[in-house]
Parts: sequence; structure tokens; C-alpha cells
Amino acid sequence: MLKTKTHSFQPGARSIIQMGEELIGHPTSAINELVKNGYDADATEINVYINTEKYPPKSFVFIKDNGIGMSEGVLFGEWLQPSVSSKRRKTHSEIFNRKFLGNKGIGRLAAMALGKRLTVISKTADCKKYNWLSLDSNQFQEEVLLNKIKFPGDEITNFLELFENEAYLKLRKTR
Repeated sequence: MLKTKTHSFQPGARSIIQMGEELIGHPTSAINELVKNGYDADATEINVYINTEKYPPKSFVFIKDNGIGMSEGVLFGEWLQPSVSSKRRKTHSEIFNRKFLGNKGIGRLAAMALGKRLTVISKTADCKKYNWLSLDSNQFQEEVLLNKIKFPGDEITNFLELFENEAYLKLRKTR
């Protein structure tokens, strides 16, 4: 009988930056990836708003669609598993039977190419509350394993509180 051990990869935190920011490359490509995600989610409207105010630093990109949304299980589950994609098991969208434009499982990280902070807010039609999480790309520059990086996220009734309430602004490190 052979004596052997098994091993596995333990991705570093920088892998998120590499898959998102560096692989996507240009901000216009990142916006394209996020619009494709909306299309794949059967959105009939996708709005992109870009504010480029530099002084004081208020620049941001806001992308909103009316697609099927992500449940708590999807946002806090599969969405947090880069390169894992349910689109490989099915090839077309639920409502309009659209052929998926994305399937690699990294388009969700495209927003990392747009700025320092990313807040994802989503809900499905049958959810009463929104699910959200907030990432700071600086965390992913650390020389630690990916599973050591922690960031806030939960459910909320009024998602505007994430941008107006001081406690949420501090939690999301925007203050």
C-alpha cells in the first residue's frame, strides 16, 4: 500500500484583485461585464450612472438593473465563490430564455476594476428585504489567505441607509 497525502490550493487574497481588476483590465470592460450580468438575469432595464467629481472625492459608478436578483443564499453563497457559476449547468435565462453572455464566474469581480469600494445590493421579487455586502479592495492587497478576509453584509429593508446612515457609512469604511 502506498503512503500518500492529499493537498489543495489555498488562494491568496490578491487572487480577487487579479481575477477582477487585472483580468478585466479597463473600466469600460468592467462596466460591460456588469451589464452582461444584468442581461443574463433577464433585466429589461439596465442603468449606468457615472459621477466623476474629484474634489472632494465623490466619484462613483452606480449600476442598477431590474433582473431576477440574488437571494440571500446566492449573494452570500455562490457569489462569494469566484469561478463557480451555475451558468455552466444551464445555458439560458429563466424568463426570456436568453443565451447567457457570461459563464466563467468572474464577471462579478469586474467592479473591482472600477474603484476602491464595492457594495452589492440585491433582492428577488419574493424577498421583502435587500441583501447587501460591501468590499474594500485594499483588504485584498494583504499577503494573507483569502479565507482570512472579512467584510460586512446582511439584509436591510431600506438600502438607501447604506449610503445615508453614519453607522453604515463607518461600517463600510466610507467615512
